[in-house]
Amino acid sequence: DEVRKGDNKSMGSATFELGDVLAARGSSKARKIKNLGGVVYCHVAKSRGSGELTLGLSATKLKNTEGFMKKSDPFYELCYQRDGAGSLTWDNIYRSDFIKNNLSPTW
Repeated sequence: DEVRKGDNKSMGSATFELGDVLAARGSSKARKIKNLGGVVYCHVAKSRGSGELTLGLSATKLKNTEGFMKKSDPFYELCYQRDGAGSLTWDNIYRSDFIKNNLSPTW
C-alpha cells in the first residue's frame, strides 16, 4: 500500500518463476497471498527478436491496510534473486505506479 508519510504497508507478496509462468497453460499463473487473503495473477508473453518481456499483473480481493473509511493504494515491485557474498539476496529492479483506492487492481 502506497503511504505518503512513513513506510509503505505490506499487502502481501507472491513469487512467480518466469519459466513456470511461460510453461503454464496460457502463460498465466495465480498465487494466493499467504495469511492475508487475495490472489495475484501473472501473465507473460514472449516478444520475439526485441529482447523485451511483456508482463501483465492483476490482483483480486487484496487486504485493505488503510482502515475503515479508505481503500489501499496497491503497487508491485519486480525483483531478481542473485548470489551475493555467499547468500541469495533479492534486488528491486522496478516499482510500479500505485493504483489509488483499489483492492482488485490491474497493471
